[in-house]
Amino acid sequence: MRAVPDARVIDGESLPVPLTREQIEATTAPYPTNMRRNITQGVPSLGIWKALGRTEAMPDAWAQGHIGLFAVIPRSAEAVFEAQQVFTDTLRELELQSGLSAVSTPINWYQFTFLFSAGFSTGGGGFVATPEGKAKIRDGLKALLVKAGEHGWGEYRAAPYFQDAVANEYSFNDHALRRFNETLKDAADPNGILAPGRGGIWPKGLRGRPV
Repeated sequence: MRAVPDARVIDGESLPVPLTREQIEATTAPYPTNMRRNITQGVPSLGIWKALGRTEAMPDAWAQGHIGLFAVIPRSAEAVFEAQQVFTDTLRELELQSGLSAVSTPINWYQFTFLFSAGFSTGGGGFVATPEGKAKIRDGLKALLVKAGEHGWGEYRAAPYFQDAVANEYSFNDHALRRFNETLKDAADPNGILAPGRGGIWPKGLRGRPV
């Protein structure tokens, strides 16, 4: 095995199970928050939901949340530059602020592609999100989806809310893929009981309705 120059290894924790109450509630390194420690140890919790709802301090305002897309782009510098320009230009036209910029880089690589994140966080920096503000972000992400589709970039991961919008962008040959999946859906689940709408594939009786 060859050494990697300047590489560092951070030693984590090795905790015997079951964990004690003190270990579960600790927020020491390498887990800066109790929620992260719970996740790594498989401790169920509903604490994450308080980040999205109203609070006693702000009963009439929506608290923070985050949502985003992960466009799959070719693994090349040219594709990165193109994605930077396409996404930042679109956001500028929509007057939306995001972490994307002319120096944004892919968050990860998967086989022979890059994952390029387009995300929004509402509630930070003293900003309290409103239903109108979140609707603007929703519409902005749908616009980014369309732009990605125009350049042949699929989505690696998207919130279930965007499943129809994502499916719409896989439109080759008059949505041949979706029509094929709908045929399988009708054959295997004629009553539309199993996960209706998952992945943009709806039962026959629900297709074509506004979503």
